[in-house]
Amino acid sequence: NVSNGIGVLGQAGVNDKTGIGVKGISGGGIAGGVGVLGEGNAANPQAIGVKGTSYTHNEDVGAVTGINYATGVGVYGEGTGNDGIGVAGTVGNTGNHSVAAVFTNKYNNNNRAVMELISNGKGSAIFSDNTSFSNNSTMFRIRNSGTGNFLKFEDTLSDVMTIAKSGNITTDGTVTVKQNKGIVRNSTATQMRMEIAEAIFQIPISGQKVFAPEESFTLNVLFNTAFSSQPVVSIANLTDITSYALYFNVTITDVTNTGCKFNIVNLLPHSAALNNTSWKLLVVGAE
Repeated sequence: NVSNGIGVLGQAGVNDKTGIGVKGISGGGIAGGVGVLGEGNAANPQAIGVKGTSYTHNEDVGAVTGINYATGVGVYGEGTGNDGIGVAGTVGNTGNHSVAAVFTNKYNNNNRAVMELISNGKGSAIFSDNTSFSNNSTMFRIRNSGTGNFLKFEDTLSDVMTIAKSGNITTDGTVTVKQNKGIVRNSTATQMRMEIAEAIFQIPISGQKVFAPEESFTLNVLFNTAFSSQPVVSIANLTDITSYALYFNVTITDVTNTGCKFNIVNLLPHSAALNNTSWKLLVVGAE
């Protein structure tokens, strides 16, 4: 029981680039078997079953290299415990700029996906979490030299949404902005917005006002959201078409970014009563 001792040492020739330090062969005439078994002590959480260390700069040579010449896998990792991890890649422990995992295809006629994620569970297939508050990099970045789509979302029957190489977005659904109350903006031209405002004429208690000939009344109307410049306001319709309001003249004046004045005038040659009513206003202007 020697600290840092070596149980078995296998060393190839120093100048022999094809030499093998330890070789394990399994199977033979019987299916299965294990060529080399490395097992960490179950009672020691720091124990390592197999560890490979290397100082190579080649991208196709690793501290541990697995090659499968058939149709199986080169390296297989399995986590059997609760919250276990099949394969883990970690960088940054030495303060260097490194990449945790790289998957590369070198055959230009390969029509298989370079990486496949297949799940039969209830969790997400991909979860990305960046905890650096100072990070301003793009979280999901795609570079496409071909002509195919950047992204394609599909169900079991057909495509649902695509983002083409040209930047065109096609979707079978509805694009919802700001809880279905916003608009889609652009940064190269004036974005126009339309909203419906309301001029409400309301007299408490009696519910009407008697206008003498040529008497006027002004309502202050505020827009739902301020415009960046003076919008165009037009009268859309009278809410209560049975009201005597049909006989009154109405105009819009003093339009600003935030509102306007709605003027009511009795042009009849005699007095007339105006009951509580309202007018819809159509407002169009720069966002």
